[in-house]
Amino acid sequence: MNKKILILGASILQVPLIKEAKSMGLVVGIADINPNSVGIQYGDYFYQVDIFDEKEVYKIAKKFNPDGICTIGTDYPMRSVAFCCEKLGLSSINYDTALNATDKYRMIEKFKEFGLPIPWYIVMSSLDKHSFSLENINYPCVIKPIDSSGSRGVILVNDKKDLQKSIDYALLNSKSQKIIIEEFLIGEELSVEIFCSNGEPQVIQITDKKTTGAPHFVELEHNEPADLDTKDESEVVNLAKSAVLSCGIDQGAAHVEIMLTKDGPKLIELGARLGGDFITTDLVPLSTGVNLVKNVLLHSLGEKTNLKKIYSKYSCVKFPVLPAGTIVKNINSHKYTDEIRYLKDFGFEVTEYSSSSDRPLAIISSSDSKKKLNEQLKNIEKKIILEMGI
Repeated sequence: MNKKILILGASILQVPLIKEAKSMGLVVGIADINPNSVGIQYGDYFYQVDIFDEKEVYKIAKKFNPDGICTIGTDYPMRSVAFCCEKLGLSSINYDTALNATDKYRMIEKFKEFGLPIPWYIVMSSLDKHSFSLENINYPCVIKPIDSSGSRGVILVNDKKDLQKSIDYALLNSKSQKIIIEEFLIGEELSVEIFCSNGEPQVIQITDKKTTGAPHFVELEHNEPADLDTKDESEVVNLAKSAVLSCGIDQGAAHVEIMLTKDGPKLIELGARLGGDFITTDLVPLSTGVNLVKNVLLHSLGEKTNLKKIYSKYSCVKFPVLPAGTIVKNINSHKYTDEIRYLKDFGFEVTEYSSSSDRPLAIISSSDSKKKLNEQLKNIEKKIILEMGI
């Protein structure tokens, strides 16, 4: 295959996409603002550009003249993907859909329009934060920027006295200076991996997750498949499909986040892309045999996708909580059957986890038995903590 693909982003989460593209024989162009990003070394051409800047990315795209443009595991660059693909006649969701999937206000309005179960919500901007009436808010509530990802700017508010400083914290993490205040949902948090072909969403896998909890809800563990009974699974699947269609996603990947509450599933948010945190790059192929990364590339190139499940296993990614002040160092990973991924350079000093970017490493494992998988993860986490000298 002598086709060319332009990949937006070169962080560790994009590396599987870049390597997959090379294994398919594609000529790979990479766009990233950071000339030292880890994924650049695996591509053929590098363009230093802010991948959030749609017009600048379009200039690069015209120069590189790709057969497809894509990204994985990150939300906002999907605007640039859609913007460029519309202009170049390439395979992608349209730009309006990309806005629906990256602006949490537009997104929840679409959910509401389609009558889908959602939390109550209020949207406000930095311009009206002092004049906005906040007297009737029910606590606890969650505040988050309408345009961030990776838990950046997300915070739980338990009472009125913490409200204003929490609003300021969320606004600091918003490009548009807009935030959403919404109901704090209680239950089991799930994510649903979907791929759309010919306007039809197909659920590939359901993942359950564990987080740090309040106040920032940084994700610490993802397990596949989620342990659901038949009724709950059916409701979650139907809701995820409806959410995707409500936002106009009729082709390509989608990642839907849902809270399974005592009153049934409710929508949190979605992305028009593969799930990050190694969910779709590692866990989905380990649990189902479906290579969603390759399918993203095939779809971007206008080629036929292959979503057939090959087997059913258990898989998990765990982000060990290391105490603040721990220095990340190399450990003897060869003695482990599980895979260890470093998310920070050696010598990095661990801080409190306030967003996903604060996590220093990940453990990825799979097994035919859920019990065996849990034992594997528990043992390796103990050994890592020992080797880190904690």
